[in-house]
Amino acid sequence: MSSIGVCARRLSDDRRRRSPKDGASGTDAPGNDRKRTSALLEAVVLSILCASQVPLGAYVIARQARALGAPMAPNQVYRVLERLGSRVRRVETLNAFVEAPGPPGPLMLCRRCGRTDALEIAIDMDIERICIAAGFEAKHVIAEVVGTCPRCREANEHPI
Repeated sequence: MSSIGVCARRLSDDRRRRSPKDGASGTDAPGNDRKRTSALLEAVVLSILCASQVPLGAYVIARQARALGAPMAPNQVYRVLERLGSRVRRVETLNAFVEAPGPPGPLMLCRRCGRTDALEIAIDMDIERICIAAGFEAKHVIAEVVGTCPRCREANEHPI
């Protein structure tokens, strides 16, 4: 069974045990000591990102988590995304997140369909060398290329 299926099954089991009055507090009804674990919240957020074809913001992730029966506030989503570390990537241009699409490196963003892919080049090191040569101390390099993916270009050239 896929990780999304396992996560959905866990969520549905958890939903049956929870009271609708519990909201986003993370605790069950009085008398029930179960709490949502950080591992469960990480699985929920990661499964939402894995199921999406496009980058998602924290508010969208929070709404989808609520629909899955694991309500979270956007600030909780940000904390979970931080804990997920290298398994997710921030898309700075869109202020959104995706499941890590490959090796670290520049991201290609399609402006039509929203898909993201990683370029397999180490541009960060080249930029760092150029900065050092210019006497500039770089703290953080963001490399994102916005354009049109081959699929969207082809669909535009050959409309159905």
